[in-house]
Amino acid sequence: MHHNIHSILKETFGLETFREGQEDIITSVMAGNNTIVFMPTGGGKSLTYQVPGIALDGITVVISPLISLMKDQIDKLRERGIASVCINSSIGAQEQRDILEEIRYPGEFPIKFVYIAPERLNSEEFVNVIRKARVSLIAIDEAHCVSQWWHDFRPSYMKIKDFVKSLRSNPPLDNGGRRDLEEWEEEIDSSSSIPIIALTATATKKVRTDIIDRLGLEKVKEFIYWFDRKNIVMLVREIPKKEEKLEKVAEIIEKTPGSGIVYAASIKNVEEVYNYLKSKGIRVGKYTGSMDNVSREQGQNDFMNDTVRVVVATNAFGMGIDKKDIRFVIHYNLPGSIEGYYQEIGRAGRDGRMSIAVILASFSDTKIQEFFVENGNPEKEDILELYEYLYKGLKEGEWKGKTIEKTYAAMGHESGIGNDMKVASIIKILEKYKIINRGIDGEKVSTDGFRGRWVTLLKNKTAPSVIPIDWVHQNMLRNEWASKLIAMKKFLFTPQCRKRFILQYFSDITDLEKLPKNCGMCDYCIDQKKGIVRERPKIATREERRGTKTEGREKKIGRSQKIDTYEETLRLFREQKNLSVIADERGVTTQTIEAHIAKLYGRGTITIEEVSKLTALENIQYARGVIQTHFAGKAEKLREIKDILEAEGRKDIRYFDIHLAIAQIEQEV
Repeated sequence: MHHNIHSILKETFGLETFREGQEDIITSVMAGNNTIVFMPTGGGKSLTYQVPGIALDGITVVISPLISLMKDQIDKLRERGIASVCINSSIGAQEQRDILEEIRYPGEFPIKFVYIAPERLNSEEFVNVIRKARVSLIAIDEAHCVSQWWHDFRPSYMKIKDFVKSLRSNPPLDNGGRRDLEEWEEEIDSSSSIPIIALTATATKKVRTDIIDRLGLEKVKEFIYWFDRKNIVMLVREIPKKEEKLEKVAEIIEKTPGSGIVYAASIKNVEEVYNYLKSKGIRVGKYTGSMDNVSREQGQNDFMNDTVRVVVATNAFGMGIDKKDIRFVIHYNLPGSIEGYYQEIGRAGRDGRMSIAVILASFSDTKIQEFFVENGNPEKEDILELYEYLYKGLKEGEWKGKTIEKTYAAMGHESGIGNDMKVASIIKILEKYKIINRGIDGEKVSTDGFRGRWVTLLKNKTAPSVIPIDWVHQNMLRNEWASKLIAMKKFLFTPQCRKRFILQYFSDITDLEKLPKNCGMCDYCIDQKKGIVRERPKIATREERRGTKTEGREKKIGRSQKIDTYEETLRLFREQKNLSVIADERGVTTQTIEAHIAKLYGRGTITIEEVSKLTALENIQYARGVIQTHFAGKAEKLREIKDILEAEGRKDIRYFDIHLAIAQIEQEV
């Protein structure tokens, strides 16, 4: 029996109205549709599965990547009288058995929400219990982790597709263990039973498509809202010296009311900022992935309870943090990607009040992120070297269930790989291809200060040439993360409207069309209003780098016939004619017209908004990343660029996209 969603909103959550988009999303889920939600942090995503989860009879299974995220959600649901549990490595074996027993035999107040990590799907006992229960909804939070393009990709997410199929093909059992087939068939059409709702705050068009494909979803309803954070002022300050940076962080904190987060790129930087702020008498806490579970939980609780006003953290902090009075988010170092940056600043201003997001960065900061890209995406030679180390002493065809219990640091030293971050990245890759396994019963295990535990070989040793790893795909991921860093650098160091760049990056055309020419909410546009004109970075042009003269060149081109033909293409384009129609009228090929459009875009005559109607902005960004990574930003032979794109599985990227990417690069020189 379905309950009225408006009554649930008011009586359970104490809210009078839904935010924009929430009711449409909930209605889609209630109708049994597979639903994908792309909404920035703070947009109210959790409500879109919690309301239908309460309204529908049965259990909602929530698959979430972090224990802290689960804890926050469960605590809030329990405060509202909703029976909710989590099953993960943070609770004991007996408590897990008790929860499974309660799911098997529901009492007067049955469990409504079961939060699990994706690795729980490796547990046969759990899957068998859930298959016999009445599951009404599956919610996948932080769904970008499903995508192969995301650095947090976890192999266990690949089990969701089969898990859902098994639930849909098995009607629930009643308390006596009998299949209630008639009731099952009456209530739910087997073709649309148990809808999935997948939610994420940061996903480009490419990632969105990948999520849908990897979950095997059909007839999907997509909802995209609120990528324009209207109440957050985005500021960038380039400060090269550490002492000046620290002083600026303290100054911002002292001048800004409310609480805030300071993100640093490394544990070392977290400690430096934390100690400096503490010496200034600021109530400050810290949070890093290297801290033990108790310390991390205490650090988070101190921040949520206002015991400390500021927390200094790596990007391990923040998932599920819903603190209303966060007024500022400071990035002490260059963020690694637009996705990560935008998710992190979204923790500010959740109450709708004005807040600020400040990046204090310099070109020297890029070295930290380049280190992460390099070691987070190891090359083939390094992977093979660690593989040989793990299988040391074994002949081809041998396996013998070998288990290695050593820290990643020890493995790095003994294998010659070096740092433990690269070892951890290689271990994840080997696990993804089911060559090894980590943890106990499928759960990742981490004890205090001990990175790496129980690495178990799953396959026989083979020759390097036949190791079951998709090397083309691994190289593609490496290029992907290099291109993300390139995009982040462009966001920071190229003078332009910050908000416009973000909306273009996420292909949010709806908000892009509403954005005024001067947003008035970023440092670039604020300076423009004040009459401060920023110059582009002094980078030599291609001709200057080659030592050629360009005097008179503009005058010569300006009077050439080519400008006339470009202007004719522009005239027809502005008449809203598509490119093939323009080509027919001009008596040329569509490829020629595309080249004209790219040239006009490069000169600033055609805007990125107009270009976005012709192709996916993400395609341009990807092609640009390949040009920057493989050709040092110099594009001379388009066929070579196209060959690399196709090798990386991007046959969808056309020569038109490559031309536009080249035009973008040339705009900056």
